[in-house]
Amino acid sequence: MTKKSNKKIKRAKLKIKNKTLRRNKPLRRNKPLRRNKKYITGGSTIYYTDTDNVKHSDLTYNGLPFFRKMYINPPPNEEQIYLKKVETAIVKILMEHPNPNIVKYYDINNIYVDMEEVNTVKSNPSFFNEHAMTSQEIMEIQETMRNVKDFLQELGIMYVDWKFDNIGKSLIDGKYKLFDFDASGLIYLTTKEWKLTPVENYWSYAQAIKNGSKTPKEIDDWSFHHNIMEVGNKMIQYEIDTKTNRTVEM
Repeated sequence: MTKKSNKKIKRAKLKIKNKTLRRNKPLRRNKPLRRNKKYITGGSTIYYTDTDNVKHSDLTYNGLPFFRKMYINPPPNEEQIYLKKVETAIVKILMEHPNPNIVKYYDINNIYVDMEEVNTVKSNPSFFNEHAMTSQEIMEIQETMRNVKDFLQELGIMYVDWKFDNIGKSLIDGKYKLFDFDASGLIYLTTKEWKLTPVENYWSYAQAIKNGSKTPKEIDDWSFHHNIMEVGNKMIQYEIDTKTNRTVEM
């Protein structure tokens, strides 16, 4: 092979190399790719805790609708300051330890907390009016939330504020999900004693103590059994009785 031929081959290889470099230019290490903005136009729910009012926004989180709980700013009293402190601490734990049956939290700060949108009385008032839960759905919620309770307790989170109003159906994957942790509590995982106690004047916490519960776990378990299991079973029985009465009337 002649020297002239060698030069032509080298030039051809250099052209190919330069084309490859130009094609890959946006991926240079010293210029990382820009991320898309998290919040873009779409549709979400904004809830104002001070007025109990709701409005809809054209924002979404990465294309997904979200629920924004606006805090009272500044908090009007010590109780509101404490509730915010409890929720902030718990949400930060859940952002590091997500669960498929707890709403996904996107952001929390001094002004608001953003979370996955679910069908609730506040976000969609007509949902539960038009869609009465069947016995099968109630039993599904009971079993799902029992697992959620165990998961939270392992993290040191005592939910305590158990009720069907705090469970919604996800608009993303259709799963039942728990939300709203400001009336909950935190324990030390070593001693199992309270680190952040639930507010005493909340019904479930006060009633659990009144009915003999002493430890954080006993209080949480009592609230779950009373508000989810007993209330759910009464709802199931009501459905059975209603169907029986209809059959008798026919």
